[in-house]
Amino acid sequence: MTLYVASMVDERDLTIIHAFAASMATSETEFRRRLAGRAGWKTASTATVTSGFDPSEPIAAYLLPDSIAEILADVRDDPRSILADGLDVFIEHRFAMERFVSAPLCRYD
Repeated sequence: MTLYVASMVDERDLTIIHAFAASMATSETEFRRRLAGRAGWKTASTATVTSGFDPSEPIAAYLLPDSIAEILADVRDDPRSILADGLDVFIEHRFAMERFVSAPLCRYD
């Protein structure tokens, strides 16, 4: 089993989605299948997938609490550890852009 991670940025229906996923899988194909079940095929197909974990990757650094990043680094270093068994992380952040699109940028009175 290998630790796979994915970073995703998607924009649709006036929504921006930032997401991060990590899971132990036997292959990237298996990981992408699971990812599609969580994020949908469109978002999963545009995901940047890598094996291992880099805490300095921008989406990971932005979305992950330090405690989760530490666990992922431990699993990366020892994929046979008890922490790796059943590991499945999915964190998503959504921004509704319609609030920003309809609001004036500045006001002159």
